[in-house]
Amino acid sequence: MNWADIFNQILSIFTSSKAAPVTPAAPAFDGTELELTRDASSALSTQGQLSVNGTWQCYTIECPRVSYQGSHICIPAGTYSITKYFSPDHGFEVPLLDTSALVPVRTSIEMHPSNWAINPDTKQVYLLGCIAMGTSKDQDVVYNSKVAFAALMAKIDWTKPARIVISD
Repeated sequence: MNWADIFNQILSIFTSSKAAPVTPAAPAFDGTELELTRDASSALSTQGQLSVNGTWQCYTIECPRVSYQGSHICIPAGTYSITKYFSPDHGFEVPLLDTSALVPVRTSIEMHPSNWAINPDTKQVYLLGCIAMGTSKDQDVVYNSKVAFAALMAKIDWTKPARIVISD
């Protein structure tokens, strides 16, 4: 074997036509995607941050991870589709999460204004599994919830599908 043959054999190792199998990419979501990342939890609330289509939007507050004297707990992490829904409890339209696939026993999980899940001073329960939002926060409270809610509603394109991805 001459040097040219050796060189060609070595070169063929690096230029082999056997490419690694290609995994098809997941189809892009053609709608509004909310992403809620939970980052703090206490006996009275679970707090996080919400982004819309990859851009930070607001802080969130939910029920605690463990029931407080019989209160509801936050829904499990996962992906939920969202529809616009007239809330009879609030008297206006809110995003409603479809929990039927992951949590069939929990219904009417809305996103709506509220400063607390459970008020630390009075222990009054304000959220029954729903998600509330605010422009700023402290331990167990978000502020300017109505302002944050209005801004969120304006960012969702209701002419296309919407979903929320919740992670712990």
